[in-house]
Amino acid sequence: MTAEPATVAEAAALDQAVQADSHGCSGNEVSNNSYVHVCFVRDGDKLYVKDDESNGRAAMGQIRFQDGGAVYDGFCPNSHTADSGIWVYCSVSRADEDTTVYYRGYDTADGNGDHFTSWQGESTS
Repeated sequence: MTAEPATVAEAAALDQAVQADSHGCSGNEVSNNSYVHVCFVRDGDKLYVKDDESNGRAAMGQIRFQDGGAVYDGFCPNSHTADSGIWVYCSVSRADEDTTVYYRGYDTADGNGDHFTSWQGESTS
């Protein structure tokens, strides 16, 4: 899936009220490496992101989906750079039922991403 340049749709794709959560990805498909864990939970359409390293870099979740011909590319930051093991989530408010969302994670500092996980795809229904 190819993303369009960042637009207002990017901000609309995710509810940017990032919230800390202890639930995380329990029982769900995960895209992860030793730096970041990311998963999509269909119940509530939430993208969860966990920072696995206390390396001063923020963990970032990225999600893409297509709706009515438009491609949405959203981001879910976990800015707990000093602590590892903390989950946050963002609600994916624009994804319709029967939409496939694609997500991955990476860590970032100074606007540069590194240690990308593989893209994972999952249906919203």
